[in-house]
Amino acid sequence: MRIVTWNCNGGFWRKYTHLEQFAADVLVIQECNDPAQSKDNAYRKWAGQNYAWIGHSANKGLGVFSRTDRGLTKLASVQSQRFFLPVRIGEITVCGVWAHKAHDGSLHYCGQTHSYLSPPPDWLSDPLCIFLGDMNSSAIWDRPNRVWNHSASVKILNESGLTSAYHHQHAVLQGAEIHPSFYLHRSGQKPYHIDYIFHGRGWATQHCEIGSPDQWLEHSDHMPVVADLTLT
Repeated sequence: MRIVTWNCNGGFWRKYTHLEQFAADVLVIQECNDPAQSKDNAYRKWAGQNYAWIGHSANKGLGVFSRTDRGLTKLASVQSQRFFLPVRIGEITVCGVWAHKAHDGSLHYCGQTHSYLSPPPDWLSDPLCIFLGDMNSSAIWDRPNRVWNHSASVKILNESGLTSAYHHQHAVLQGAEIHPSFYLHRSGQKPYHIDYIFHGRGWATQHCEIGSPDQWLEHSDHMPVVADLTLT
């Protein structure tokens, strides 16, 4: 199964064709338009009926799109956390993530993910669970004595049986990534790794890659993260 996550930086209705090269089975897209409210017929046709979307604006939300023939069902989620979108696709649980700014510092970026995972949702321990998206956080920003650091969320995911596809593929620790997934202000001088694909024990990482800025910076400040997973 091929999984893709990409923060498209808006205007997904005119960018989705760039992802066709990956022939993905499941796509998690941040800052994307709601297909149901889009005026673009081609985009609505591409999205079809096998997707879920949440957002506070028709032009900027979080979407999970299935390109498989398995049915997609939206699961119950914590309503106070806006942009976490768990769905069932056949026997697979996929949770799309878009962590963002918050007025409450403890719910800002990594704090938001940590709050969502505390306590862990029941489906997180599903061997076929995939938790992925723009977490907007990194171990390089961990602060001493702060319980809701990025690493604290990774610990919860690991204890629930999930592994980062990228870190497994490249044998690096959190915070020591060698391929950025985000370029602040689209600048090559400000690269960070803040987008992730975590998968449960029922999957094995066959391959994981991050798009090249030479190809993708013209479209977004984030690079797509692509993982090929096989059943164990």
